[in-house]
Amino acid sequence: MAYGQYRTWGFNALLDYDQAARWESQITPIRGDKNGTKPLGVRNKKYMNIRKDEDTQDIVIRLNGHTDAVRYRPNGDIVINIGGYANIGMHEFLGQLLMMEVRTYDHNAWVKCFYKGNPMETAVAGEYIMPLNTDMVFHLDAITRQWVTSDVAPAFTHKVNREKSNLVRKSYASFTRYLRNMVKLRTEITEKQHWTGDTVVERVVTISVDELKSLDIPTNYSQRLHFRRSGDDTAQAVRTMMISDDPEQHYKAFAHIIRGASSTGYVPPTGIQVYDYAIGDFYNKFLLFAHRHDVLEKVVSSSDSAKRDPYGAWFK
Repeated sequence: MAYGQYRTWGFNALLDYDQAARWESQITPIRGDKNGTKPLGVRNKKYMNIRKDEDTQDIVIRLNGHTDAVRYRPNGDIVINIGGYANIGMHEFLGQLLMMEVRTYDHNAWVKCFYKGNPMETAVAGEYIMPLNTDMVFHLDAITRQWVTSDVAPAFTHKVNREKSNLVRKSYASFTRYLRNMVKLRTEITEKQHWTGDTVVERVVTISVDELKSLDIPTNYSQRLHFRRSGDDTAQAVRTMMISDDPEQHYKAFAHIIRGASSTGYVPPTGIQVYDYAIGDFYNKFLLFAHRHDVLEKVVSSSDSAKRDPYGAWFK
C-alpha cells in the first residue's frame, strides 16, 4: 500500500489509545464552529474529525459527519465500523490510520488480520470479510504487532466433492455416450492457414438457426443455457431431457448444450460453430451447476483463495 499518497490528509498513524488521546489533546477546535469540531488532519477537512467522549473517555474518529468509524477505548480495544457499504475511501483511511491492509472485492471489504473465534482458540492469520454496519473490536498484539479480532466473517470457498460428483456423472452415463457420439458424428475438420504460416486444424460442430428454431431453442444470447441462478429453470429442463428415454429429448438437450457452449452473442445465418473440446468442457461444468447443491461443499478458507472461488457466482 502506497501510504505516501495520503500525506495530504495530515495525520499520523494512531495505533493505540495513548497515541490517539495525545493527538486529540493537541488539536485546536475550528474557530467559530458551534460543535467545537476538531479536524483529524488537514483543517479544511472537518468531515474527518476526532473527539473525546466525556462519558466513556473513548477517543472517537468520525467520517462524513455521521459515521463513527474508529473508537479507541481506554482498555486497549479499537472498535471499527465501516458503515453501510464497502468503499475504497474508507479502506484507504484505515490503511493510513491503523496500518491495516483492507481492500474491496466483490462488494465486500477484506482485511488481513488474525481471526480468533474464542479465547481458547489459536488465532489464524488470513484475509477475512468485514461485516457492514457492525462494530468490530480489534486489538494490536503486543508481540507480533498484528491486528487480532473475533468479529470478522471467515471467508468461504466452494470445493467439489469428488465422490458425489462421480455418482452424478454415472447417473448420466447414457446421455454422456449419446453426446460423445453426436459430437463425433457432427464434427467437421478443416485446415486453415495461421498468420504465422502454420497450418491449423480446427474441429468444430455446427448447428443451424433452422435447427434451433425447429426445437424451440431461443437464439438470444441471454436465454441460452448459462450458469447463473436466473438460468435454473432452463438448466433443470435440460437435465430432464438428458435423463429421458426419448431420443428426441436427447437430441434437444444436445442442441441446448451446443448453444450454451457457444460464446457468441449473435447467431449468424450460417448457424453456430463450437470447437469440439469446448462442448465437453461445457457439459462437465453444466453437470456441476445442475447439481451444485449436492456436489459443491462450502468450506472455510483462511486465505484469499475465497476471492477466486470459481463457483461462488452460481449461488448468488
